Amino acid sequence: MSAEATLCQELSKKHRKKRHGLSRTPEYRAWQTMRLRCIEPKHAAYPSYGGRGITVCDSWVDDPAAFLADMGPKPSEAHELDRRDNDKGYTPENCRWVLRSVNDRNRRSNRWLEAFGERRTLIEWSELKGISSDAINKRLEAGWSLEQALTTGVRPKRKNGERSEHLARKRAAREQSRKLPPGVIRRGRRFLARIRDGGKDRRLGAFATPDEAHEAYLAAKQIGNAVPGRTAKALIRALVEP
Repeated sequence: MSAEATLCQELSKKHRKKRHGLSRTPEYRAWQTMRLRCIEPKHAAYPSYGGRGITVCDSWVDDPAAFLADMGPKPSEAHELDRRDNDKGYTPENCRWVLRSVNDRNRRSNRWLEAFGERRTLIEWSELKGISSDAINKRLEAGWSLEQALTTGVRPKRKNGERSEHLARKRAAREQSRKLPPGVIRRGRRFLARIRDGGKDRRLGAFATPDEAHEAYLAAKQIGNAVPGRTAKALIRALVEP
């Protein structure tokens, strides 16, 4: 680039800065993003904006000061530029500053769901029912009806302290299972006695304590040792079966 061209470019930049002085403001960034989406084919979002006929009004397209005069300052850093009608362009009548939650509801790609005689976006149903949009989506993908997906409660997550206590109880139960006497296993709050008979585990009953279950196991084993062969199996079955 020649020295003359470089100088012209610098002068042009200074002129633009002097003209509006908005280059470092959030409103200018919003204006620039809006403009590039609609007029620059190389912009990543162009196919969804300029590529489908969304335009910027003549008074705004080259004048960020006019944009700011019509829209006013952003109410907060969290506000975004939004179009009321997604099929119309950027004009003073169609644009507003909104929070992300409102902007998300107004996206063209939103998923609309109809239930209980009402048609709402997925995000609106999520907020109304207190169920995350991810949970609703996964339920629908799993074959749930829409009404069921929107009305079935979500199991609350345990708090850190509750989770730690829950894991401690599970560890204690596993340790206790390892220390149980032969022939005894734990099932929930009960203790099962069982013995091998003919290559199969035969259940001897459910008991309130591991000692009671172990006594039943020893009794069955004693019968099996005292009377060998088929008679022992028959006696064990008689002990098990009422």
